[in-house]
Amino acid sequence: MLAHPVDLDVTGYGVRHSSAQASVVHYNFMPRLLRGLERAVLVWVVAIPLMFIPFLAILVLPAAIGLSVYLIYSRMHAPDVARACKGTCPDCGFEQAFDLPLKFELPLDVECARCNRELRLEEHHFAN
Repeated sequence: MLAHPVDLDVTGYGVRHSSAQASVVHYNFMPRLLRGLERAVLVWVVAIPLMFIPFLAILVLPAAIGLSVYLIYSRMHAPDVARACKGTCPDCGFEQAFDLPLKFELPLDVECARCNRELRLEEHHFAN
């Protein structure tokens, strides 16, 4: 697991820009595998007691197998995970912590907590 800060540009409706910084975690192979197996074990903890109910056993077994495979696959191929992001709204100047989805892919659309305008987080480009 490797955490690193990422500098971002925040753009709104106007021509003004502001900055933000996100803390992004990149998981190596073993942590990704362990995260997937943790989720699969949780599925089986719920599925095993339900196997003893006759009608549910027919439905639960294929669902548990499919869900386990999906969870392991999705965790193995997950992109970087954003833990936190702080920045300033370019429209109203409010400094805030942005709500981020687990899947961290840029550009990312977020919303200002004060003015409720849609903002876009993009990769920071240095001026030459």
